[in-house]
Amino acid sequence: MSLPFIHNPADIIRWLMIDKGIGTDPADGGLWPIYRGSEPDTPDSVITVYGTTGQQDGRSQVSGEVFEHHGYMIRVRSNRESTASEKAYAIDQILNEQVANQLVNIDGNTYIVCAVNRKGSVNSVGKESPTSERNVFTINAISAIYRTS
Repeated sequence: MSLPFIHNPADIIRWLMIDKGIGTDPADGGLWPIYRGSEPDTPDSVITVYGTTGQQDGRSQVSGEVFEHHGYMIRVRSNRESTASEKAYAIDQILNEQVANQLVNIDGNTYIVCAVNRKGSVNSVGKESPTSERNVFTINAISAIYRTS
């Protein structure tokens, strides 16, 4: 039976993406900062991970543990459509090809992200608002995540 979560699944995915070099911790001030749950007005090029509805996949008849895939949306924003598109598709490729029982350490807690299972295609949302020059792409996915320590 896995341990209860200390961190939000969207934050675990955020740190996984930082570990994979997809973007940076906003506190470090690098390119493509990755946020969770809310997005700042600047810079133009950011990635944000939001929690979404997951999927329950039954439970153990022995322990009663519920098996769940946690849901999240990755939002990619940039002032050029080609830049946002390229980044969204690169994120999709990295998460599909490089995540298999990936360890993620946050504040002394260790999680295992079993895999990233995309739900549908990479989505082109269009402009952030009618007067904005910023373009948005999203990736919706689910992952089985377990805390080990």
